[in-house]
Amino acid sequence: MLPEWIYFAVLTEQFRVTGKENMTGAGGLKRIPRPFLEEWKIPVPKLSVQKKQVTRIVKIQEETKQLENSIQDKLTNLKALKSSLLDQAFKGEL
Repeated sequence: MLPEWIYFAVLTEQFRVTGKENMTGAGGLKRIPRPFLEEWKIPVPKLSVQKKQVTRIVKIQEETKQLENSIQDKLTNLKALKSSLLDQAFKGEL
């Protein structure tokens, strides 16, 4: 089994929700108990399928990061434009 496969398996909503329901401890010290982790069933397809899916997930993560960066750049540019327009407006230059 690919280590990345395990990593992505524990990132799933199902794992997080079920893990949260089984947490032990108090307040900020809550944790998932070892027996829960030992008994959690991770589906294990063929290695070729794992590789294909991991590659697909990584590609989606990279594309998402690029989109986030693009959005952040556009927000920065819009804020600068707003500031510039307000400055021009207050100076009566519009």
